[in-house]
Amino acid sequence: MIVPSPGFVFLGIDYAAIELRTLAAVCESRYGRSQLADVIKQGIDPHSFTASMFEGVSLEDFAKLPNRKQLRQQAKALNFGIPGGLGAASLVSYAAATYGVTMTIEQASSFRDRLIHEVYSELTEYLKDDPVASLAHNLKTSAFRVRSCFDTDGALGAAKRIIAGKGKASGANYGEAFVDRVWETLKTLNENRKLSDLIKNREAGDQLSRDLFFSPVATMTGRLRGKVGFSQSRNTPFQGLAADGAKLALWGLYRAGFRAVAFVHDEVLIELPINADHTEAAKRIDRILCETMEELTGSIPIACEFALSDRWYKSAEAVFNSSGELQKWNPK
Repeated sequence: MIVPSPGFVFLGIDYAAIELRTLAAVCESRYGRSQLADVIKQGIDPHSFTASMFEGVSLEDFAKLPNRKQLRQQAKALNFGIPGGLGAASLVSYAAATYGVTMTIEQASSFRDRLIHEVYSELTEYLKDDPVASLAHNLKTSAFRVRSCFDTDGALGAAKRIIAGKGKASGANYGEAFVDRVWETLKTLNENRKLSDLIKNREAGDQLSRDLFFSPVATMTGRLRGKVGFSQSRNTPFQGLAADGAKLALWGLYRAGFRAVAFVHDEVLIELPINADHTEAAKRIDRILCETMEELTGSIPIACEFALSDRWYKSAEAVFNSSGELQKWNPK
């Protein structure tokens, strides 16, 4: 359905595993180390690495497994879903809808634990939730005061449900005395005038829950996204970094005289004249996309994949003749 202008062909080029590369950059910047970064720097496919770790075999032996494609597809769902903050139930839905991978909630929970503790251990730190810091920030008080009042994760978890207007996870209601204590504690802690009436009047619900427990998050480039929940706060640092790098790359393509007609997620669609030197153009475009993104990812290398075609095909692959010249890909 999507074709180039008359006299042109499409060069489709997309970033390879860009969100894993930007995630590795974020983790390396924050913690000074990243197993994911080490894998990428060695030129190893992170999805195959994850799958091989889960199967308990070497990469060489994994490449020989008859079901390696299915295992790699499962690894993609884990690698992309878990760092974004998905819990077991959400991971099950995400894997099925996005990758056609079926798993139980028990399997998803086990996969998550293994990925963040055994495969890419830096994710243990990355995925830590800190509701105390968020509540303290929004109440304009100290984390010490909040922690001294809600001295256990259970107490703070119960408070979050009460503020959201919910009962216990079991369906039972919290005791009246406990509910009163939660609201009085919040009123004592609060130093944010904007929230005073809401807390005083006990206006439980989604809005107050967001006002108290959602917090801002920033990318490494300094772009701030305000009032986000847990999943968004985990997604934004690496997805936002990829978005910032992609916008800079598009600007670089424009300045170099290339006509980008579409940008879809992590792929750029560019019109090239039929009589152009497509091999040289592809090299220049690849260099612009990679080098521009690497300005943001530092030591994490960036790679792209491209193909030449007369329509936009997601399945298109690079085709070269015996002289190493890029040729137009055609569907079988």
